[in-house]
Amino acid sequence: MATSLRRLATDTALSCLCVVMETESSMSAELRGGAGAQTDMIGVDLLFTMDGYIISPVVLGLHPSLCLRSSFSDRGMGMEMEGCDSGIEGWSRGTLLLTPLTRSQYYLMQGKTVLVVGAGGHSKKFIWGAAKKYKLKILLVDCDPAHFASQLVDHFLPLPDLPDHRRDDQHCSRICDWLLSSGLRPDGCVCFWDDCVVLTSLVCDRLGLRGPPPEAIRIAKEKSRTHRHLQGLLKSTGTNLISVEQPSGQADGLVEFREGERRGRQQNGVVNGMVNMEGDSMRAMADFDRGDLFNEAMGKPGTTTSTSSSASASSSFSQSFGTFRPSAPLLSPSPSSYAVPCIHVESALDLEKAASGGVGGLGGASVGVVRFPAIMKLEYGAGAVGVRKVGSLEESLAHFERIGGDLREETDYPGIGLGWGNAMTLMEYVGGTEHDVDVVLFEGRLEGAFVSDNGPTRAPAFTETASQMPSGLAPEKRAQLIRAAHHACLGCGLQDGVFNVEMKMTEVGPRLIEINARMGGFYLRDWIRQLYGVDILMAAFMVSCGLRPCLPSATALPARGHFAGVMVVVSQHLQALRSTASPERLRGLHQEGALWLNELAEEDELISGEYEEPFCNVGVRDAHNAANARQRLLALCQGLGLHCPPRYDLGYFLSHFN
Repeated sequence: MATSLRRLATDTALSCLCVVMETESSMSAELRGGAGAQTDMIGVDLLFTMDGYIISPVVLGLHPSLCLRSSFSDRGMGMEMEGCDSGIEGWSRGTLLLTPLTRSQYYLMQGKTVLVVGAGGHSKKFIWGAAKKYKLKILLVDCDPAHFASQLVDHFLPLPDLPDHRRDDQHCSRICDWLLSSGLRPDGCVCFWDDCVVLTSLVCDRLGLRGPPPEAIRIAKEKSRTHRHLQGLLKSTGTNLISVEQPSGQADGLVEFREGERRGRQQNGVVNGMVNMEGDSMRAMADFDRGDLFNEAMGKPGTTTSTSSSASASSSFSQSFGTFRPSAPLLSPSPSSYAVPCIHVESALDLEKAASGGVGGLGGASVGVVRFPAIMKLEYGAGAVGVRKVGSLEESLAHFERIGGDLREETDYPGIGLGWGNAMTLMEYVGGTEHDVDVVLFEGRLEGAFVSDNGPTRAPAFTETASQMPSGLAPEKRAQLIRAAHHACLGCGLQDGVFNVEMKMTEVGPRLIEINARMGGFYLRDWIRQLYGVDILMAAFMVSCGLRPCLPSATALPARGHFAGVMVVVSQHLQALRSTASPERLRGLHQEGALWLNELAEEDELISGEYEEPFCNVGVRDAHNAANARQRLLALCQGLGLHCPPRYDLGYFLSHFN
């Protein structure tokens, strides 16, 4: 009965809102309240009357303004009553304002011109339709003159040699010259394709647009350098502790300063500026320059110190990365605690030299600082192509030789990063559960964070199998992952953008796998949009244009349901993809609402090989709980012929979320 009354009240209130909006549609902009103004929230007073067994609602009146204040009177809504006087930034913490706040931000973005570098593959097709829906003007640069996206954007520049990243400086000049000669003035520049993130940062730097500095992107791009850079971050040994807060108001640990350094900066107004930011401390921390603390700790006053980007000084890519020590905040715990021992490998000799100088450690043999078992992956790779778990030096040498023969240059496997070379990373294996943390940062401040869980990968490769969102971890562990992802980005100098951070939750806390210096791929954008009402694609566009994506809460948006999904791979599902689970049938089920489909490759790519990426992702959304979503997904996949035990046991993959 209570549920029925709530539904009746909700439906009646929504009908009232529709009447208001329909009335406004015939009014002039001035009468509505100005350009883009629209009523998004009203309060409705209802009376229920009863005639026999029939209950009917009677509308007593509408309250278009007082409902906001009464909605925030409960602390559980995300803020206290007095918070309503703190302006839109304080009001935005209430989840009731998500719809009007989002619509207002989209209105601000209408007509903006955004330069996108790298069109990507079939999995990025949604970008161009979304940009048109948001009324953005897109300038696109890509290597393929016949790319389908070239017909879906406002202006297109083909650069056939774009995959040759040794020429990124030249590519940057050509892009800037094209913009100048065409009279095009982009408001922002962004990249969604992993191969082009460094070039994009160079263009932003040249044009003075918002984005991470090229050096920070290079640190994130080279996987081993990410970890070695974070390991090189030193904490102050002083005893003066300053407690800082996140935008949500939750304490974000302690920041340490040497008393002498703090007094010196107070004279220049730096520390005072940081402490007095009134809840905006993460932004101030990101701006706080502690380069001299690094220099003093390294014993080189007045100079900057960097970690070598490669074990081999002859690498042209590593040389181009140069030296960089970003102006990073003193964060606690230090981002170095999330890094994992690893080495950069360009030849078999690198592994042999490291092994000959290595010292055995508890738990197994050692290669330099990396103990076995370990993970070998392409240094600049994407999509988990070529990733293997190795248990000894012999296995690592064999896998390195195999990759060197199979994946040498871009034409061997387009789109996975071979344009950067086929150097590899040997990273110490860490146990635990795997997670994606998608973060939205603006001036170093955490504006949004979304955590998802990944199931076990397919041995011996590391192709993704299953996933769920929201995370099933306990709230405190989710908070640890978010903080680790945020601090790892800041430690690398990434302060502006939408980033995908791959993490593991181990018995001793979060550990970093890698940072993807662009928006998360596969299904992540769709799932986040469906569950949280937040479009991280628009957030990426906004940050690139210098507009802060203001969300109701950086870390505590309630999820509107649960998603569970599985990857479909050609090597295991070719027969089903040609019959019971054909792409056409999957699209039909998606349109009917029976499943959620994310197509990651075109139909003519139904080709199986030793190195493969997922063909598509099939997901199920449940409004009540994650277990229901998993059960419905498994039953659906059994009917479609996608559950193929023991070689592809979806029951096993999904059981890890229990």
